[in-house]
Amino acid sequence: MAFKKNWTVGDMDQELKEVVDSWRSKVPGLSNNKETQQAKEMHQTFGGLMEVVGKDATAEALVKLKKVDKLRAAVAGKTTVEAVNAVIQQFEIMALMHRVVRSRKLSGKPIPQSIQAMQAVMQAEGPNFLSKEQRLRMMKQQKKEMMRNAAKRQSR
Repeated sequence: MAFKKNWTVGDMDQELKEVVDSWRSKVPGLSNNKETQQAKEMHQTFGGLMEVVGKDATAEALVKLKKVDKLRAAVAGKTTVEAVNAVIQQFEIMALMHRVVRSRKLSGKPIPQSIQAMQAVMQAEGPNFLSKEQRLRMMKQQKKEMMRNAAKRQSR
């Protein structure tokens, strides 16, 4: 991950393919667990995205997709537009993680070895790698999510 200059749709698809093709996905009982199923669904959705944008597309290209392109990706991936939007959002986060890890590697800093360490690094250094447009979009997404959670709590 840290060796590539840019994180592309093809890179993410390859990562998902490795998860889907791992030994765990072949063992009865483990093949139907939640994580394996999510990876399979994401891999299928990324397949649809790659048909529309190509394997060299970056997060910036995915964010600029028009509704009709997202619909084409959903049809190609045999999924919904909502799933395509969710995958694009996750891809943006992975691209940000890639920039942080690459920067740490190039500057000689240690690369996080655990989920907790990566989360701490992302909280501390992640905002430094966001453009103004990305910050505004993330704030808007967080606000929507907070409103959705508040509505859920009120309906209980």
